[in-house]
Order: sequence, then C-alpha cells, then structure tokens
Amino acid sequence: MAFHARASLANRLLGRVSCVGCGALVSSANPDGAEMFMLHDEVWRATKLQGIYCVGCTEAALGRQLVPADFNDALVNRRTDSGMSSRLRDRLGLPDQAG
Repeated sequence: MAFHARASLANRLLGRVSCVGCGALVSSANPDGAEMFMLHDEVWRATKLQGIYCVGCTEAALGRQLVPADFNDALVNRRTDSGMSSRLRDRLGLPDQAG
C-alpha cells in the first residue's frame, strides 16, 4: 500500500475526511463544523461528482445553491446537534446554532 493510501486511511479512521474538490475538512474534525450530507440520487447524479465533497464544491458542480428539498432523509441530514457547519445548516433549512 502506498504511503498516500495509508495516510488517507489513517485520516479517515481518525475522522479527518476531506473534500475531493478543494481539500477542506468535511468531517467533525473541521473546527467550523462538519459538512457530511446526503442528497437525493437524482440531485447527486446531476453533479456528475464521485467521492466526498463539501457544500461549496457540490453547489459549483450543480450550478446552483442547494435547497432543503435536495437532501434525502438520511440520519446525517437530521442531526440536531451543533456539529454541522453554518453553511450546511442554512442549506438544510435549519436555524444557525453558531456562537
């Protein structure tokens, strides 16, 4: 296994998952909040992306801002704690819990 693959695996095991597009942390290791989410299949297919992406890179690929109807009913989209980024909370239509 190459060093890069080992480092990537170690980061994932430690909860440090990064956006494939820009490299930003999308996991709970991000001090600004996690951006882990799941979209409806048809919305995800429209992005033509493969892998894990942040909200910004997903929106850039989609060509528009995400709206609450784009997200499926996965548990990750229904978190009630303050661990989500403000940007993701906004797109999900949840109140901002920052500060």
